[in-house]
Amino acid sequence: MKLTINGTSVVADTFAFDGCHKIYVCESADDESEAEAAGYSLLPVERLAETFEQSCPLRFVSNWGLTVHFVSQRENGKIDVRVQKMRKGVAIRVESSNGRDLVAEVSTADAVLFANVLACSPAARRVWIEGHQIAGPVDELDTVPAPAPAGA
Repeated sequence: MKLTINGTSVVADTFAFDGCHKIYVCESADDESEAEAAGYSLLPVERLAETFEQSCPLRFVSNWGLTVHFVSQRENGKIDVRVQKMRKGVAIRVESSNGRDLVAEVSTADAVLFANVLACSPAARRVWIEGHQIAGPVDELDTVPAPAPAGA
């Protein structure tokens, strides 16, 4: 899922919680495995705001790797968490210069990277994400228009 925590975006499905004040957003399966091995409880991101509000005053929210700090320790105030459910896969189509088209469904996490690599490739004549042609690199899937409803 795509989360926005106090204005910072992250893709995650779970967070690790020590039961008191340590909250770590798990951005990968490796993060989840390490957190469980360290004795943390894994909870769904939908419960992040509730858990934060009920935590002790020493609370903080960081990613598991400690490279992003969403809420500093003892920071007063509320936490703003917005959860956006993401699809399982994204359709990408490439028209190549050799006449062979590639159609693939890739994970949402890999879609932007995959599309950008293809858009910059001299062998790719045209690249589409979800039926919309892209002219160059994209930052995230939100910059790609949603597909038109069937029959429109």
